[in-house]
Amino acid sequence: MPALTAALCPKNQPAPAGKTLRFTAPGFMVIAALIALGPGRRHPGHEHRFFQQESFMLGIIRVLTHDDRQFVEEHGRLIQREYGIVSLSRCIPDQRKGIYDDASQILAVPKIVALGQALQAEGCSALFLSCAADPGLAELRRAVTIPIISAGSASASVAAMLKRPAAVMGIGADAPLPFKQLLGESVIYARPEGVFNTTDLLTPQGRESALSCADTLYRQGAQVIAFSCTGFSTIALADSIRQHLGKIAIDAVSAAGLFISQLAPR
Repeated sequence: MPALTAALCPKNQPAPAGKTLRFTAPGFMVIAALIALGPGRRHPGHEHRFFQQESFMLGIIRVLTHDDRQFVEEHGRLIQREYGIVSLSRCIPDQRKGIYDDASQILAVPKIVALGQALQAEGCSALFLSCAADPGLAELRRAVTIPIISAGSASASVAAMLKRPAAVMGIGADAPLPFKQLLGESVIYARPEGVFNTTDLLTPQGRESALSCADTLYRQGAQVIAFSCTGFSTIALADSIRQHLGKIAIDAVSAAGLFISQLAPR
C-alpha cells in the first residue's frame, strides 16, 4: 500500500519501533471514503470512542502566526471531534500570512523544526505538521524522535487510495510535491481566484471563490478534490462542498487525523 506507507513512513523512516499499524486494505478503504466526506461527518458508531487515554498527546504545528487561541486550536478541535485525540497546538512566529510561496517556506522551515523540538520536550507523543505543502518535514524528522504526520502526504494518500479521477486545490502556484508524488506530475491543480495566502480564505469573498473553484474542477471531470491547504479545513470547505455541490472533497486535517489515529493507543 504505497500511499499509506508514504503518509505514515516516508522515505528512509521505518514504522515507529514496536508499533503495529492496524490498517487492512478493505477497512482502510471504508475509512478513507468516510474521511473524503469531510470533517463534519463522524464515523458511524465511533463517536468519541477512539483514544481517550490521557497519555497520548498530539502536538500540532500551525504555520500561520495568529494571536487568537481559538483560531490556533481549530485543527486540534477537528481532530478531537473526529477521533477523540487530545492535542496541544502552537503556531510558528512571524508568519502572519502563513506559507504561500518558496520564500515564505524557506523562512518557515527552521521555525517548524524548533517548534517540533519544543513540543516533543513538552511531552507530546506525536506531531501533526498542519500544512499541506509538508514544509520542512524531512528536517523535522531528523530533529525529533517521535512520529510525524503531515497534512499534505495524508490528503494525497487518501486521494490515491480512493482510485478516482482526482484534482488538487490549494493556494500556491502549483500542486505541492506530495500530491505530485502520489497523484502524478500532471495532476489537475487549481487555486481559487483572488486567493494567494491563507488569510485570503478567511473572508466571505475567499470562501465563495473556494467553493466556485471546486465546482469548476468537478465540472472538468474530477470526482475527488484533495485539499493542498489546511486553510480549507479552517473554513469547513469540505462541508460546504458536500452540502452545496454533493461531491467528494478530502479535507487535509481530517485525513491526517486518520493516520494519527493509528499511532495512538486504543
